[in-house]
Formats: sequence, C-alpha cells, structure tokens
Amino acid sequence: MSGIKRPGAVSRPDAFSRDLWYGSLNLATNVGIFKDARLVTGMVRYGIATPIDVTGSVAVMDHTSANSAVFILGGDIQYRFTHTDLGDPLDMAVSGLIEYYKLDVIDASGVSHLGFGGSFVASRPVKLENGFNFTPYGRLNLRVDRSHADYAIGHESKFPYCLQSGLGVSLGGKVSLIGELQIAEQVGFLAGINFFMW
Repeated sequence: MSGIKRPGAVSRPDAFSRDLWYGSLNLATNVGIFKDARLVTGMVRYGIATPIDVTGSVAVMDHTSANSAVFILGGDIQYRFTHTDLGDPLDMAVSGLIEYYKLDVIDASGVSHLGFGGSFVASRPVKLENGFNFTPYGRLNLRVDRSHADYAIGHESKFPYCLQSGLGVSLGGKVSLIGELQIAEQVGFLAGINFFMW
C-alpha cells in the first residue's frame, strides 16, 4: 500500500473570487495532471450562511497503479473569518474535509482509502485600473489517510500534507478561471472553471 502515491487534494481549488451567502450556489470543474495520475473533478458549492459554505465533489482518477478508473467522493465545510471588503488585509478561511476512494490495484486486490483533515487558505483579490481582476491564493492541507487492502489485516495510516498555490482570474460577473500548483506526495497542476449560478 505504501507504494501508491496519490494526488494531494482533490476538492476545491478556490480563490474566494466571490462571496457565498445563504442560498448561493457555485458549480466548478477542473482537470489535474500528476506524475502517476490524471483527474477530472466536478464540484457543487453551497452557502449555508454568509461565512460558511459546504462543497461536495466527485472526481474520476486514472492512476497508473489501478486496473481501471477510480471514483473519488469528497466533501468539506469551510468557515471564512476575515474579509478584505471589510478592511482585513487578506481573505482567510479554515475547513474540514473528507475523501474516499477504492483502487483495484494491478496484480493485487482492492485498496480502500479514507482521508480526513483540514486546511487553511488565504487570498487577496487584486483589481487593476484597466478592469482586470485576479486573486492569488495559497492553501495548507493537512490530513490523515487510512488505507486498507483486501489481502491484508489491519490498516496503514499516513499523515500527509499538501501545499497549494493558485491564481483565480475573473472573466466577468459569474465566471472565473483557476490555475493551481500542488506540492504533496506528487507534484501536479490543476486548471478549472467556476460558475456562480446565483
């Protein structure tokens, strides 16, 4: 099990390019490229209160150690505690997250992975005089990964971290592009698009 290296974080490349309030909805998708894996992810982000939102995600991962494509289920809840539009120097938030998937490993039986942990993210929107808006951001993701192979007794636990650095670019009132570099067990790049529905 220890030889399988997974991408660092599947859910929510996010630059706080738009506040979510109660009842608001974002849809997003992204593509991730890593040394041993390729990912396509879809996400739904919903505001349950002005500073709090929840995200659910489904990703399809093609991993070199797997016999077939893998579905990854993820979710998190995030609390934003500073706001640049209220005079704070940065937008900052903390979140709790959980992810699950199962690999059918080549020349072996299935390996189940359950990850849970939390993250801290900070960003600052930049607005230029020519109307171009972008948001650089950084995130530290800490979690516990528990793996269990069908052929083994007991579990294997890891305590990985993931550093994420990205940029969100606004294309108008309701659409933004995201580019993100992830540094974890595998280094990778994600590119995606966010849609603010209401």
